[in-house]
Parts: sequence; structure tokens; C-alpha cells
Amino acid sequence: MCVPCLPGNFSGPECEGCPSGACPSLNKCLPCPAGQYAPTQGSSKCKICEPGQYGPSQGLARCKLCDPGFYCPQETRGTTTMSLCPPGSRCPTGGMAIPMPCSAGYFCRANGMTTQTVCLAGYYCPNVRTVNPILCPPNHICPAGSVNPKECASLYKAPAGAVRCTPAPAFFILIIGVLALVIGVGIGIYIFRVRWMADHEQHISTKRARSTTDRTRLIAEHA
Repeated sequence: MCVPCLPGNFSGPECEGCPSGACPSLNKCLPCPAGQYAPTQGSSKCKICEPGQYGPSQGLARCKLCDPGFYCPQETRGTTTMSLCPPGSRCPTGGMAIPMPCSAGYFCRANGMTTQTVCLAGYYCPNVRTVNPILCPPNHICPAGSVNPKECASLYKAPAGAVRCTPAPAFFILIIGVLALVIGVGIGIYIFRVRWMADHEQHISTKRARSTTDRTRLIAEHA
């Protein structure tokens, strides 16, 4: 009486088990197709490569991890190739199923990035997945790593792409005007004080002269 072979074996003379990377099909072993694998000898069927892995060829005992800079899409199980990490994203480690978006304040300009780059001085990177930094607008500053431009204070200005604000010409005009006003007020006070002191001394002199005249008159009347 014939006895059926156990799962994972094929109907050879002694129901032999298929080696790793292959599975039985009727009376022979067939290598697992690309994108699938058989991890052990005697596997009953090939398994599909998981997200973050790929099977580039037939007869694999295990799938390969996607390389850094690449990803193996989560929605495509059993993939046979790696996909380049797209601009605006990064794939820092192997085995990634979903690319990581670049953070705000950083940018990822090229395909296959493993790291993100700090936004350049004079530019800003407002969103995640920034590909190209944006030039800082006039009268704003953007230090390295800026998420948003910072507006210059009143009476300060900056050209496009600046990292620091500088006093505007109006600021110097205002300073000169304030200094002129202060000096003018000081001169006015000084002139007023001089005139007041002169008038005061004249008043005292006149008062003394009258007092002397009155005293002389009284002496003459009683002589």
C-alpha cells in the first residue's frame, strides 16, 4: 500500500525533503520564485518576503533586508527589488518598509538619502519632506535650521537671504534728530539760565543802588 509523503517532502524513493529555498511540487522540488523564500529543509510551501525585505532571485532560504537609502514598500509584499528613498525622505537603516520624512528645519534634496541636512543659513525649511530650502525674504533673518523666517525689529532691515538684521538709514536719522533735539534743548536751557542770572544780578544791583540812595537822603535830612 502506498503511503502519501508528509508535507514538505516529495515522492522520491524515500519521500525526500526539499532543501531550504525550495518546496515540493508533485515528485520534485522547485526553487521558490523571486520574492519568496523557504527557510528550512522540508518546507511545505514558500513564504512571501515581508515589508522591508526583498527576494532578488529564485531559491532563497531567506529574504534580504533593503539597503540603507532604499525601502521595500509595505503595501508590496514579496517584492523582488528595492526602491530608492525619494527626495524629501530618508532611509537611514536597512530593512525599511516606509521612508522617513525629513523633519521641518531640514531638507533631503536627492534620491537615496540616509541622513537629513540642516536647513542652510539664509534659507528656511517650513515643512516636513522639504526638498529645496526657501530663500529668506527681505527684512527677515534665517539662521541655520530655520523653520520660519524671523522678522526684523522696527527701524532694522535685511536683504533677502540674511542671517542678521542691520539698522536702517531711518534709524540713524532718528538718532541724529534725537541728539539734535537734546543739544538744542540743552543750549536753550543754558541761554535761559544765563539771561536769568544776568537779570537777577541787575535786579540786585538796582536794589542796592536804591538802598544806598535812600540811606544818603536820610542822612542828609537829619544833618
